[in-house]
Amino acid sequence: MIVARACADAGVDWIERSTEDDPELADAYWEHIPVILIDGEIHSRWFVDPVALASALSNR
Repeated sequence: MIVARACADAGVDWIERSTEDDPELADAYWEHIPVILIDGEIHSRWFVDPVALASALSNR
């Protein structure tokens, strides 16, 4: 998985959450899946760019 690998490489923890398990998340992000949040802010929507994600994680 791209997110797991990028987080492991950057030495940061991550949490996977599902819109199927959380109606509030479903309401907020249903048309943006997958959505990646870094420190509560949207980093990317609809696809995950491994290079951009690695760069964002290393710059936090």
